[in-house]
Amino acid sequence: MRTDTFFYTLFKQVPEAFFALIGEDVRKAERYTFTQHPNRKD
Repeated sequence: MRTDTFFYTLFKQVPEAFFALIGEDVRKAERYTFTQHPNRKD
């Protein structure tokens, strides 16, 4: 599977967008860290 760079960049820069998309409280983004698994092969 290839990483979708658009969504990776979006959710890394604006994590609130991820929480809004899944219907969660966007304030949860304050404690959220978006990372990619280092051993992942695309």
